[in-house]
Amino acid sequence: RKLKNSSRNLWTPPNCIRKLIAPVYFVCWYFKMDFILIIFNKTVKFYIMAVSCGLS
Repeated sequence: RKLKNSSRNLWTPPNCIRKLIAPVYFVCWYFKMDFILIIFNKTVKFYIMAVSCGLS
């Protein structure tokens, strides 16, 4: 049982490290989401423009 615990600790980083990594992950995730949203908005606007130009 002791061996199992030590092997599990190797896989999960300590709390102090996790607290340092979490904001970095969040910032990366946030900016990636922002980037995806910008691209999505641009493609949607382009699509709407193309459709409205095609209709008129």
